Amino acid sequence: MRTMRLVAVNRRFTRISHHIATVCVALCAAGLAIVTAYSVLHFNMTADTWELLRWYAAAWLVFVLALVGLWFVPLRAAVLLIIAGSIALGVVSLLQPPRTSSDAARYVWDGIVQHSGTSPYEYAPADPALKSLHTDWLFPAPRTRADGSNPECPGWEPHPVWQGHTLLCTAINRPEVTTIYPGAAEGYFAAVAFLTPDSAQYLPMQIMGLLLVTGVTVLLLWALRRNGLNPRWAALWAWCPLVASEAVNNAHVDALGALLALVAVLLIAGRRQFSGGVALGLAIAVKLLPAVLLPALIRRRPFRLLVGVLGAFAAAYLPYVVVSGSKVIGYLPGYLHEEGYRDDQGSRFALLRLIIPQDWAQIAGLAVLAVTALLVLWRVNSDRPWTAAAAMFGVALLAATPAYSWYALLLIPLAALARRPEWLAVAAASAGVYLSGLLTVDVSGWGSSLVVTQLSYGAAALLVGVGAAVRLWLGRAATPSRVTALEMPEVRETVLPQERERVCGTDAVLAVQHGGLLSAKRRNQLGYTLLGMSVLAVGVLALRRRHLRRRRLCR
Repeated sequence: MRTMRLVAVNRRFTRISHHIATVCVALCAAGLAIVTAYSVLHFNMTADTWELLRWYAAAWLVFVLALVGLWFVPLRAAVLLIIAGSIALGVVSLLQPPRTSSDAARYVWDGIVQHSGTSPYEYAPADPALKSLHTDWLFPAPRTRADGSNPECPGWEPHPVWQGHTLLCTAINRPEVTTIYPGAAEGYFAAVAFLTPDSAQYLPMQIMGLLLVTGVTVLLLWALRRNGLNPRWAALWAWCPLVASEAVNNAHVDALGALLALVAVLLIAGRRQFSGGVALGLAIAVKLLPAVLLPALIRRRPFRLLVGVLGAFAAAYLPYVVVSGSKVIGYLPGYLHEEGYRDDQGSRFALLRLIIPQDWAQIAGLAVLAVTALLVLWRVNSDRPWTAAAAMFGVALLAATPAYSWYALLLIPLAALARRPEWLAVAAASAGVYLSGLLTVDVSGWGSSLVVTQLSYGAAALLVGVGAAVRLWLGRAATPSRVTALEMPEVRETVLPQERERVCGTDAVLAVQHGGLLSAKRRNQLGYTLLGMSVLAVGVLALRRRHLRRRRLCR
Protein backbone atom coordinates (compact mmCIF):
# COMPACT_ATOMS: atom_id res chain seq x y z
CA MET A 1 0.00 0.00 0.00
CA ARG A 2 2.80 2.42 0.88
CA THR A 3 4.55 1.65 -2.39
CA MET A 4 1.38 2.41 -4.33
CA ARG A 5 1.02 5.75 -2.54
CA LEU A 6 4.61 6.65 -3.36
CA VAL A 7 4.01 5.74 -6.97
CA ALA A 8 0.88 7.90 -7.07
CA VAL A 9 2.70 10.85 -5.49
CA ASN A 10 5.57 10.45 -7.92
CA ARG A 11 3.18 10.41 -10.88
CA ARG A 12 1.42 13.53 -9.61
CA PHE A 13 4.74 15.32 -9.10
CA THR A 14 5.86 14.32 -12.60
CA ARG A 15 2.60 15.52 -14.10
CA ILE A 16 2.86 18.90 -12.33
CA SER A 17 6.52 19.33 -13.35
CA HIS A 18 5.60 18.56 -16.96
CA HIS A 19 2.85 21.17 -16.88
CA ILE A 20 5.23 23.77 -15.45
CA ALA A 21 7.88 22.96 -18.05
CA THR A 22 5.32 23.18 -20.85
CA VAL A 23 4.11 26.60 -19.68
CA CYS A 24 7.67 27.91 -19.32
CA VAL A 25 8.69 26.72 -22.77
CA ALA A 26 5.52 28.15 -24.29
CA LEU A 27 6.34 31.50 -22.66
CA CYS A 28 9.89 31.32 -24.06
CA ALA A 29 8.52 30.61 -27.54
CA ALA A 30 6.10 33.53 -27.19
CA GLY A 31 8.96 35.74 -26.01
CA LEU A 32 11.01 34.69 -29.03
CA ALA A 33 8.11 35.63 -31.31
CA ILE A 34 7.80 39.03 -29.58
CA VAL A 35 11.51 39.76 -29.95
CA THR A 36 11.36 38.73 -33.61
CA ALA A 37 8.32 40.93 -34.25
CA TYR A 38 9.99 43.93 -32.59
CA SER A 39 13.16 43.53 -34.64
CA VAL A 40 11.14 43.15 -37.86
CA LEU A 41 9.01 46.23 -37.15
CA HIS A 42 11.73 48.60 -35.94
CA PHE A 43 14.93 47.81 -37.82
CA ASN A 44 16.32 47.81 -41.34
CA MET A 45 19.63 48.59 -43.03
CA THR A 46 19.35 52.32 -42.28
CA ALA A 47 18.48 51.89 -38.59
CA ASP A 48 20.80 51.60 -35.64
CA THR A 49 22.44 48.25 -36.33
CA TRP A 50 24.00 48.11 -32.87
CA GLU A 51 20.49 48.05 -31.43
CA LEU A 52 19.50 45.37 -33.94
CA LEU A 53 22.49 43.28 -32.90
CA ARG A 54 21.43 43.51 -29.26
CA TRP A 55 17.89 42.39 -30.05
CA TYR A 56 19.20 39.63 -32.28
CA ALA A 57 21.46 38.40 -29.47
CA ALA A 58 18.45 38.46 -27.15
CA ALA A 59 16.54 36.31 -29.63
CA TRP A 60 19.34 33.73 -29.69
CA LEU A 61 19.46 33.70 -25.86
CA VAL A 62 15.71 33.07 -25.60
CA PHE A 63 16.08 30.42 -28.31
CA VAL A 64 18.70 28.54 -26.28
CA LEU A 65 16.58 28.73 -23.11
CA ALA A 66 13.56 27.39 -24.99
CA LEU A 67 15.63 24.50 -26.39
CA VAL A 68 16.85 23.51 -22.93
CA GLY A 69 13.37 23.66 -21.44
CA LEU A 70 11.89 21.64 -24.30
CA TRP A 71 13.59 18.48 -23.04
CA PHE A 72 11.48 18.60 -19.87
CA VAL A 73 8.21 18.81 -21.82
CA PRO A 74 6.26 15.63 -22.66
CA LEU A 75 6.87 14.44 -26.17
CA ARG A 76 3.42 15.07 -27.61
CA ALA A 77 3.24 18.57 -26.13
CA ALA A 78 6.78 19.25 -27.35
CA VAL A 79 5.84 18.37 -30.95
CA LEU A 80 2.81 20.67 -30.82
CA LEU A 81 4.94 23.48 -29.37
CA ILE A 82 7.55 23.03 -32.09
CA ILE A 83 4.99 23.32 -34.89
CA ALA A 84 3.09 26.19 -33.27
CA GLY A 85 6.30 28.08 -32.50
CA SER A 86 7.57 27.67 -36.04
CA ILE A 87 4.35 29.03 -37.50
CA ALA A 88 4.21 31.90 -35.00
CA LEU A 89 7.77 32.99 -35.76
CA GLY A 90 7.02 32.85 -39.47
CA VAL A 91 3.81 34.86 -39.17
CA VAL A 92 5.42 37.71 -37.21
CA SER A 93 8.20 37.78 -39.81
CA LEU A 94 5.57 38.68 -42.41
CA LEU A 95 4.72 41.97 -40.69
CA GLN A 96 7.13 43.99 -42.83
CA PRO A 97 8.89 43.68 -46.20
CA PRO A 98 12.46 42.31 -46.14
CA ARG A 99 14.45 44.35 -43.63
CA THR A 100 18.12 43.38 -43.91
CA SER A 101 18.46 42.11 -47.48
CA SER A 102 17.27 43.21 -50.92
CA ASP A 103 17.68 39.83 -52.62
CA ALA A 104 13.91 39.29 -52.68
CA ALA A 105 13.60 42.28 -55.05
CA ARG A 106 15.72 40.38 -57.58
CA TYR A 107 13.56 37.29 -57.07
CA VAL A 108 10.38 39.22 -57.82
CA TRP A 109 11.95 40.99 -60.77
CA ASP A 110 13.19 37.77 -62.35
CA GLY A 111 9.69 36.36 -61.98
CA ILE A 112 8.13 39.43 -63.63
CA VAL A 113 10.59 39.22 -66.52
CA GLN A 114 9.83 35.55 -67.11
CA HIS A 115 6.11 36.19 -66.88
CA SER A 116 6.53 38.59 -69.80
CA GLY A 117 8.16 35.85 -71.89
CA THR A 118 11.78 37.04 -71.53
CA SER A 119 14.71 35.08 -70.13
CA PRO A 120 16.20 36.62 -66.96
CA TYR A 121 19.67 35.87 -68.33
CA GLU A 122 19.21 38.13 -71.35
CA TYR A 123 18.99 41.63 -69.86
CA ALA A 124 19.99 43.41 -66.67
CA PRO A 125 17.20 45.13 -64.68
CA ALA A 126 18.50 48.58 -65.67
CA ASP A 127 18.53 47.75 -69.38
CA PRO A 128 16.24 50.11 -71.34
CA ALA A 129 14.82 47.09 -73.20
CA LEU A 130 12.89 46.14 -70.04
CA LYS A 131 11.71 49.62 -69.13
CA SER A 132 8.09 48.68 -69.85
CA LEU A 133 8.23 46.11 -67.04
CA HIS A 134 9.37 48.59 -64.37
CA THR A 135 6.95 48.87 -61.46
CA ASP A 136 6.69 51.84 -59.11
CA TRP A 137 7.69 49.89 -56.02
CA LEU A 138 10.72 48.21 -57.64
CA PHE A 139 11.77 51.32 -59.56
CA PRO A 140 10.60 54.36 -57.53
CA ALA A 141 10.88 57.82 -59.02
CA PRO A 142 13.83 59.97 -57.84
CA ARG A 143 13.04 62.78 -55.46
CA THR A 144 14.49 66.26 -55.33
CA ARG A 145 16.79 67.11 -52.48
CA ALA A 146 15.80 69.84 -50.04
CA ASP A 147 18.66 72.06 -51.22
CA GLY A 148 17.62 71.67 -54.87
CA SER A 149 20.81 69.81 -55.86
CA ASN A 150 21.02 66.49 -57.70
CA PRO A 151 18.05 64.16 -57.11
CA GLU A 152 18.31 61.18 -54.78
CA CYS A 153 16.69 57.78 -54.55
CA PRO A 154 14.07 57.06 -51.87
CA GLY A 155 13.84 53.89 -49.83
CA TRP A 156 15.80 52.17 -47.09
CA GLU A 157 18.34 50.62 -49.51
CA PRO A 158 18.39 52.54 -52.79
CA HIS A 159 20.46 51.38 -55.76
CA PRO A 160 20.94 54.41 -58.01
CA VAL A 161 21.98 53.99 -61.64
CA TRP A 162 22.95 56.99 -63.77
CA GLN A 163 21.99 56.58 -67.42
CA GLY A 164 23.53 59.66 -68.96
CA HIS A 165 21.95 62.56 -67.11
CA THR A 166 18.97 60.49 -65.95
CA LEU A 167 18.86 58.85 -62.51
CA LEU A 168 17.24 55.41 -62.33
CA CYS A 169 16.30 54.28 -58.82
CA THR A 170 15.64 50.63 -58.01
CA ALA A 171 15.33 48.32 -55.02
CA ILE A 172 17.22 45.58 -56.91
CA ASN A 173 20.85 45.11 -55.97
CA ARG A 174 23.42 44.98 -58.77
CA PRO A 175 20.85 46.36 -61.27
CA GLU A 176 23.41 46.66 -64.09
CA VAL A 177 24.19 42.93 -64.32
CA THR A 178 22.11 39.87 -65.17
CA THR A 179 20.97 37.36 -62.60
CA ILE A 180 23.27 34.82 -60.93
CA TYR A 181 20.61 32.34 -59.82
CA PRO A 182 20.50 28.81 -61.32
CA GLY A 183 17.68 27.32 -63.36
CA ALA A 184 15.54 25.74 -60.61
CA ALA A 185 15.59 28.98 -58.62
CA GLU A 186 14.45 30.90 -61.70
CA GLY A 187 11.66 28.38 -62.21
CA TYR A 188 10.59 28.96 -58.61
CA PHE A 189 10.54 32.74 -59.16
CA ALA A 190 8.52 32.30 -62.35
CA ALA A 191 5.98 30.06 -60.61
CA VAL A 192 5.43 32.56 -57.80
CA ALA A 193 5.08 35.43 -60.31
CA PHE A 194 2.60 33.43 -62.39
CA LEU A 195 0.37 32.69 -59.37
CA THR A 196 0.39 36.17 -57.80
CA PRO A 197 -0.11 39.75 -59.05
CA ASP A 198 2.82 42.16 -59.29
CA SER A 199 1.11 44.53 -56.87
CA ALA A 200 1.53 41.99 -54.05
CA GLN A 201 5.20 43.02 -53.94
CA TYR A 202 7.30 40.90 -51.55
CA LEU A 203 4.50 39.17 -49.65
CA PRO A 204 4.12 36.10 -51.95
CA MET A 205 7.83 35.32 -51.65
CA GLN A 206 7.63 35.70 -47.87
CA ILE A 207 4.58 33.46 -47.64
CA MET A 208 6.38 30.84 -49.73
CA GLY A 209 9.28 31.13 -47.30
CA LEU A 210 6.90 30.44 -44.42
CA LEU A 211 5.49 27.39 -46.22
CA LEU A 212 9.00 26.08 -46.92
CA VAL A 213 10.06 26.56 -43.29
CA THR A 214 6.95 24.75 -42.07
CA GLY A 215 7.56 21.97 -44.58
CA VAL A 216 11.11 21.45 -43.33
CA THR A 217 9.85 21.42 -39.73
CA VAL A 218 7.23 18.75 -40.44
CA LEU A 219 9.70 16.70 -42.48
CA LEU A 220 12.25 16.83 -39.65
CA LEU A 221 9.66 15.69 -37.10
CA TRP A 222 8.67 12.80 -39.34
CA ALA A 223 12.26 11.78 -40.14
CA LEU A 224 13.37 11.89 -36.52
CA ARG A 225 10.47 9.72 -35.35
CA ARG A 226 10.89 7.30 -38.24
CA ASN A 227 14.56 6.78 -37.39
CA GLY A 228 13.90 6.32 -33.67
CA LEU A 229 15.38 9.71 -32.77
CA ASN A 230 13.98 12.37 -30.49
CA PRO A 231 11.61 14.69 -32.41
CA ARG A 232 12.57 17.55 -30.09
CA TRP A 233 15.69 18.07 -32.20
CA ALA A 234 13.48 19.59 -34.90
CA ALA A 235 13.31 22.75 -32.76
CA LEU A 236 16.88 23.56 -33.83
CA TRP A 237 15.37 24.54 -37.18
CA ALA A 238 11.82 25.47 -36.23
CA TRP A 239 12.73 28.06 -33.59
CA CYS A 240 16.07 29.30 -34.90
CA PRO A 241 16.10 33.14 -35.20
CA LEU A 242 18.18 32.89 -38.36
CA VAL A 243 15.46 30.84 -40.06
CA ALA A 244 12.70 33.34 -39.25
CA SER A 245 14.84 36.26 -40.38
CA GLU A 246 16.39 34.92 -43.58
CA ALA A 247 13.95 32.28 -44.81
CA VAL A 248 10.71 34.17 -44.10
CA ASN A 249 11.25 37.91 -43.69
CA ASN A 250 14.05 38.20 -46.24
CA ALA A 251 12.50 35.32 -48.25
CA HIS A 252 15.83 33.83 -49.33
CA VAL A 253 15.59 31.02 -51.86
CA ASP A 254 18.07 29.01 -49.76
CA ALA A 255 15.05 27.71 -47.82
CA LEU A 256 13.92 25.85 -50.95
CA GLY A 257 17.43 24.47 -51.38
CA ALA A 258 17.43 23.31 -47.75
CA LEU A 259 14.12 21.50 -48.19
CA LEU A 260 15.26 19.73 -51.38
CA ALA A 261 18.61 18.81 -49.85
CA LEU A 262 16.88 17.37 -46.78
CA VAL A 263 14.59 15.32 -49.03
CA ALA A 264 17.66 14.09 -50.93
CA VAL A 265 19.45 13.02 -47.75
CA LEU A 266 16.40 11.11 -46.49
CA LEU A 267 15.82 9.39 -49.84
CA ILE A 268 19.45 8.34 -50.11
CA ALA A 269 19.39 7.06 -46.53
CA GLY A 270 16.38 4.96 -47.58
CA ARG A 271 18.43 3.40 -50.43
CA ARG A 272 16.62 5.35 -53.15
CA GLN A 273 19.71 6.69 -54.85
CA PHE A 274 18.16 7.84 -58.11
CA SER A 275 15.27 9.71 -56.50
CA GLY A 276 17.66 11.19 -53.97
CA GLY A 277 19.97 12.23 -56.79
CA VAL A 278 17.10 14.01 -58.55
CA ALA A 279 16.26 15.91 -55.35
CA LEU A 280 19.91 16.80 -54.82
CA GLY A 281 20.28 17.93 -58.43
CA LEU A 282 17.28 20.23 -58.02
CA ALA A 283 18.75 21.57 -54.77
CA ILE A 284 22.00 22.35 -56.57
CA ALA A 285 20.00 24.01 -59.34
CA VAL A 286 18.40 26.25 -56.71
CA LYS A 287 21.68 27.25 -55.08
CA LEU A 288 25.01 25.68 -55.97
CA LEU A 289 25.98 25.19 -52.33
CA PRO A 290 24.32 21.74 -51.84
CA ALA A 291 26.94 20.29 -54.21
CA VAL A 292 29.22 20.24 -51.14
CA LEU A 293 27.08 17.39 -49.75
CA LEU A 294 28.04 14.94 -52.52
CA PRO A 295 30.94 13.25 -50.65
CA ALA A 296 28.56 12.36 -47.80
CA LEU A 297 25.94 10.86 -50.12
CA ILE A 298 27.80 9.24 -53.00
CA ARG A 299 29.32 6.19 -51.33
CA ARG A 300 26.46 3.78 -52.08
CA ARG A 301 25.58 3.22 -55.77
CA PRO A 302 27.35 6.36 -56.99
CA PHE A 303 26.41 5.87 -60.64
CA ARG A 304 22.66 5.97 -60.03
CA LEU A 305 23.07 8.97 -57.75
CA LEU A 306 25.14 10.93 -60.26
CA VAL A 307 22.70 10.14 -63.07
CA GLY A 308 19.88 11.58 -60.99
CA VAL A 309 21.91 14.66 -59.98
CA LEU A 310 23.15 15.50 -63.45
CA GLY A 311 19.81 14.75 -65.09
CA ALA A 312 17.84 16.99 -62.73
CA PHE A 313 20.42 19.78 -62.92
CA ALA A 314 20.44 19.69 -66.73
CA ALA A 315 16.64 19.57 -66.92
CA ALA A 316 16.38 22.66 -64.70
CA TYR A 317 18.73 24.62 -66.96
CA LEU A 318 17.54 23.27 -70.33
CA PRO A 319 14.73 25.80 -71.05
CA TYR A 320 17.05 28.72 -70.32
CA VAL A 321 19.94 27.28 -72.32
CA VAL A 322 17.66 26.94 -75.34
CA VAL A 323 16.71 30.62 -75.10
CA SER A 324 19.88 32.28 -73.77
CA GLY A 325 22.71 29.87 -74.59
CA SER A 326 25.93 30.56 -72.68
CA LYS A 327 24.36 33.61 -71.02
CA VAL A 328 22.89 31.30 -68.36
CA ILE A 329 26.20 31.61 -66.51
CA GLY A 330 24.99 35.11 -65.68
CA TYR A 331 26.94 37.25 -63.27
CA LEU A 332 28.30 34.28 -61.30
CA PRO A 333 32.01 34.78 -62.21
CA GLY A 334 31.78 38.49 -61.41
CA TYR A 335 29.98 37.70 -58.16
CA LEU A 336 32.73 35.30 -57.03
CA HIS A 337 35.35 37.95 -57.80
CA GLU A 338 33.33 40.66 -56.05
CA GLU A 339 32.90 38.57 -52.90
CA GLY A 340 36.59 37.75 -52.63
CA TYR A 341 36.51 34.07 -53.66
CA ARG A 342 38.71 34.63 -56.71
CA ASP A 343 41.28 37.06 -55.26
CA ASP A 344 43.05 37.78 -52.01
CA GLN A 345 40.88 40.68 -50.91
CA GLY A 346 37.96 40.82 -48.50
CA SER A 347 37.36 38.54 -45.53
CA ARG A 348 36.95 35.17 -47.24
CA PHE A 349 39.00 32.24 -45.89
CA ALA A 350 39.49 34.37 -42.78
CA LEU A 351 40.35 31.53 -40.38
CA LEU A 352 42.95 30.05 -42.70
CA ARG A 353 44.59 33.45 -43.05
CA LEU A 354 45.33 33.35 -39.32
CA ILE A 355 47.84 30.57 -39.74
CA ILE A 356 49.03 30.69 -43.36
CA PRO A 357 50.02 33.48 -45.77
CA GLN A 358 47.20 35.32 -47.48
CA ASP A 359 48.35 34.23 -50.93
CA TRP A 360 47.85 30.58 -50.01
CA ALA A 361 44.42 30.92 -48.38
CA GLN A 362 42.39 29.81 -51.37
CA ILE A 363 44.58 26.78 -52.03
CA ALA A 364 44.48 25.89 -48.35
CA GLY A 365 40.69 26.20 -48.34
CA LEU A 366 40.40 23.79 -51.25
CA ALA A 367 42.82 21.43 -49.50
CA VAL A 368 40.73 21.50 -46.32
CA LEU A 369 37.60 20.69 -48.30
CA ALA A 370 39.38 17.88 -50.17
CA VAL A 371 40.68 16.29 -46.95
CA THR A 372 37.27 16.62 -45.30
CA ALA A 373 35.59 15.06 -48.34
CA LEU A 374 37.96 12.07 -48.21
CA LEU A 375 37.39 11.58 -44.48
CA VAL A 376 33.63 11.87 -44.92
CA LEU A 377 33.67 9.43 -47.84
CA TRP A 378 35.68 6.98 -45.74
CA ARG A 379 33.70 7.25 -42.49
CA VAL A 380 30.14 7.97 -43.64
CA ASN A 381 27.32 5.72 -42.52
CA SER A 382 25.27 5.38 -45.68
CA ASP A 383 22.16 4.43 -43.70
CA ARG A 384 22.39 7.70 -41.72
CA PRO A 385 24.43 10.10 -43.85
CA TRP A 386 23.12 13.30 -42.25
CA THR A 387 25.90 13.46 -39.66
CA ALA A 388 28.58 13.34 -42.35
CA ALA A 389 26.59 15.80 -44.49
CA ALA A 390 26.38 18.28 -41.61
CA ALA A 391 30.12 17.96 -40.97
CA MET A 392 30.93 18.42 -44.66
CA PHE A 393 28.84 21.55 -45.07
CA GLY A 394 29.85 22.97 -41.69
CA VAL A 395 33.55 22.60 -42.47
CA ALA A 396 32.96 24.25 -45.86
CA LEU A 397 31.43 27.28 -44.13
CA LEU A 398 34.26 27.47 -41.61
CA ALA A 399 36.83 27.26 -44.41
CA ALA A 400 35.20 29.84 -46.69
CA THR A 401 33.82 32.13 -43.91
CA PRO A 402 31.07 33.67 -46.07
CA ALA A 403 29.66 37.06 -45.12
CA TYR A 404 26.04 36.12 -45.85
CA SER A 405 24.11 34.49 -43.04
CA TRP A 406 21.51 32.78 -45.26
CA TYR A 407 24.17 30.43 -46.61
CA ALA A 408 23.91 28.61 -43.26
CA LEU A 409 20.23 27.75 -43.75
CA LEU A 410 21.20 24.44 -45.34
CA LEU A 411 23.34 23.51 -42.31
CA ILE A 412 20.59 23.86 -39.69
CA PRO A 413 18.24 20.98 -40.70
CA LEU A 414 21.23 18.69 -41.16
CA ALA A 415 22.47 19.61 -37.68
CA ALA A 416 19.00 18.89 -36.27
CA LEU A 417 18.81 15.50 -37.95
CA ALA A 418 22.36 14.67 -36.88
CA ARG A 419 21.69 15.91 -33.31
CA ARG A 420 24.71 18.19 -33.44
CA PRO A 421 23.56 21.50 -31.91
CA GLU A 422 27.13 22.84 -31.88
CA TRP A 423 26.88 23.48 -35.61
CA LEU A 424 24.37 26.23 -34.87
CA ALA A 425 27.33 28.26 -33.63
CA VAL A 426 28.43 28.52 -37.27
CA ALA A 427 24.99 29.86 -38.23
CA ALA A 428 25.12 32.39 -35.39
CA ALA A 429 28.62 33.45 -36.45
CA SER A 430 27.51 34.03 -40.03
CA ALA A 431 24.62 36.18 -38.78
CA GLY A 432 26.98 38.20 -36.61
CA VAL A 433 29.37 38.78 -39.51
CA TYR A 434 26.57 39.86 -41.83
CA LEU A 435 24.93 42.23 -39.37
CA SER A 436 28.27 43.74 -38.37
CA GLY A 437 28.79 44.54 -42.03
CA LEU A 438 25.61 46.64 -41.93
CA LEU A 439 26.85 48.84 -39.09
CA THR A 440 26.26 52.50 -39.78
CA VAL A 441 29.15 53.48 -37.50
CA ASP A 442 32.89 53.01 -37.88
CA VAL A 443 34.17 49.80 -36.31
CA SER A 444 37.81 50.39 -37.22
CA GLY A 445 38.54 51.20 -33.61
CA TRP A 446 38.31 47.57 -32.60
CA GLY A 447 38.89 45.70 -35.82
CA SER A 448 38.26 45.52 -39.52
CA SER A 449 35.71 43.27 -41.21
CA LEU A 450 38.43 40.61 -41.49
CA VAL A 451 39.02 40.67 -37.72
CA VAL A 452 35.28 40.53 -37.01
CA THR A 453 34.97 37.53 -39.32
CA GLN A 454 37.93 35.80 -37.71
CA LEU A 455 36.58 36.36 -34.20
CA SER A 456 33.06 35.19 -35.08
CA TYR A 457 33.96 32.10 -37.05
CA GLY A 458 36.88 31.35 -34.74
CA ALA A 459 34.55 31.22 -31.74
CA ALA A 460 32.18 29.00 -33.73
CA ALA A 461 34.99 26.65 -34.72
CA LEU A 462 36.06 26.45 -31.08
CA LEU A 463 32.54 25.53 -29.97
CA VAL A 464 32.26 22.90 -32.69
CA GLY A 465 35.61 21.43 -31.65
CA VAL A 466 34.67 21.39 -27.97
CA GLY A 467 31.34 19.73 -28.76
CA ALA A 468 33.02 17.05 -30.85
CA ALA A 469 35.69 16.43 -28.20
CA VAL A 470 33.15 16.15 -25.39
CA ARG A 471 31.01 13.78 -27.42
CA LEU A 472 34.03 11.65 -28.27
CA TRP A 473 35.20 11.61 -24.66
CA LEU A 474 31.82 10.59 -23.30
CA GLY A 475 31.44 7.95 -25.99
CA ARG A 476 27.99 9.11 -27.02
CA ALA A 477 28.51 9.24 -30.76
CA ALA A 478 26.57 6.00 -31.19
CA THR A 479 24.23 6.33 -28.22
CA PRO A 480 20.57 5.78 -29.04
CA SER A 481 18.27 8.74 -28.50
CA ARG A 482 16.96 9.15 -24.98
CA VAL A 483 13.42 8.95 -26.31
CA THR A 484 12.31 5.34 -26.03
CA ALA A 485 9.88 3.49 -28.19
CA LEU A 486 7.35 3.59 -25.35
CA GLU A 487 7.15 7.39 -25.70
CA MET A 488 5.66 6.97 -29.17
CA PRO A 489 1.88 6.42 -28.99
CA GLU A 490 1.66 3.93 -31.83
CA VAL A 491 4.30 1.73 -30.16
CA ARG A 492 3.04 2.15 -26.59
CA GLU A 493 -0.44 0.97 -27.53
CA THR A 494 0.86 -2.28 -29.04
CA VAL A 495 3.41 -3.21 -26.34
CA LEU A 496 2.06 -5.59 -23.72
CA PRO A 497 2.19 -4.37 -20.09
CA GLN A 498 4.64 -7.07 -19.08
CA GLU A 499 6.98 -5.95 -21.88
CA ARG A 500 7.19 -2.34 -20.72
CA GLU A 501 9.43 -2.98 -17.76
CA ARG A 502 11.72 -5.12 -19.88
CA VAL A 503 12.05 -2.43 -22.57
CA CYS A 504 12.64 0.35 -20.05
CA GLY A 505 15.20 -1.78 -18.28
CA THR A 506 17.00 -2.48 -21.55
CA ASP A 507 17.05 1.22 -22.36
CA ALA A 508 18.48 2.04 -18.95
CA VAL A 509 21.17 -0.62 -19.31
CA LEU A 510 22.11 0.77 -22.74
CA ALA A 511 22.32 4.27 -21.32
CA VAL A 512 24.64 3.12 -18.54
CA GLN A 513 26.80 1.11 -20.94
CA HIS A 514 27.20 3.94 -23.44
CA GLY A 515 27.31 6.76 -20.92
CA GLY A 516 30.33 5.60 -18.99
CA LEU A 517 33.97 6.48 -19.50
CA LEU A 518 35.79 5.48 -22.64
CA SER A 519 37.69 2.27 -22.83
CA ALA A 520 41.45 2.35 -22.63
CA LYS A 521 41.72 1.88 -26.38
CA ARG A 522 39.43 4.82 -27.11
CA ARG A 523 41.29 7.00 -24.60
CA ASN A 524 44.58 6.18 -26.27
CA GLN A 525 43.13 7.01 -29.70
CA LEU A 526 41.85 10.34 -28.42
CA GLY A 527 45.21 11.10 -26.84
CA TYR A 528 47.10 10.31 -30.03
CA THR A 529 44.66 12.42 -32.05
CA LEU A 530 45.05 15.43 -29.79
CA LEU A 531 48.82 15.00 -29.77
CA GLY A 532 48.93 14.88 -33.57
CA MET A 533 46.73 17.96 -33.84
CA SER A 534 48.97 19.82 -31.40
CA VAL A 535 52.11 18.90 -33.36
CA LEU A 536 50.43 19.97 -36.61
CA ALA A 537 49.34 23.30 -35.10
CA VAL A 538 52.87 23.99 -33.79
CA GLY A 539 54.34 23.21 -37.19
CA VAL A 540 51.91 25.48 -39.02
CA LEU A 541 52.58 28.32 -36.60
CA ALA A 542 56.30 27.85 -37.05
CA LEU A 543 55.94 28.04 -40.82
CA ARG A 544 53.78 31.13 -40.47
CA ARG A 545 56.35 32.81 -38.24
CA ARG A 546 59.15 31.96 -40.66
CA HIS A 547 57.15 33.36 -43.57
CA LEU A 548 56.45 36.62 -41.74
CA ARG A 549 60.11 37.00 -40.79
CA ARG A 550 61.13 36.49 -44.42
CA ARG A 551 58.64 39.09 -45.57
CA ARG A 552 59.97 41.63 -43.07
CA LEU A 553 63.53 41.01 -44.24
CA CYS A 554 62.55 41.42 -47.90
CA ARG A 555 60.91 44.80 -47.42
